[in-house]
Amino acid sequence: MKLLSRPVASLAFAAALVTLGGCAMQASSPTPVTLPATASATSPATLPVAAPGPIARDPLPSALNNPSRRPCTPEWFSYLEKHYTAVGDAQGHGPDLGSDEWLDAFERRRNLPSTSALPREQRCATLARELDYRY
Repeated sequence: MKLLSRPVASLAFAAALVTLGGCAMQASSPTPVTLPATASATSPATLPVAAPGPIARDPLPSALNNPSRRPCTPEWFSYLEKHYTAVGDAQGHGPDLGSDEWLDAFERRRNLPSTSALPREQRCATLARELDYRY
């Protein structure tokens, strides 16, 4: 019984040679930008170049270490609702903010492992660590 057809085997062999031997093609240096023939040779134009720098992003503050958002406080639950996912439907329906039912729904929406078997304080701390780890 043949394991590979002849074309597939030859492709696999060629790939192995390139991988083991490396590529022999030398990288070329970039060619300089030249001005069009209509440009003045006495006053070369300078092309604007953007300064390199990091992309400004506002990272999410830690859900665990932020002193104003200690786990299991009303402020912490409001923070989770605002920054991670809203559990209710914004019309007053759904579980009460911070209740065990709310925590269950929050974990499901964020695809987090269920912590419902843990005591409440430990559950909140575990949830905060999981959010810090993932996000």
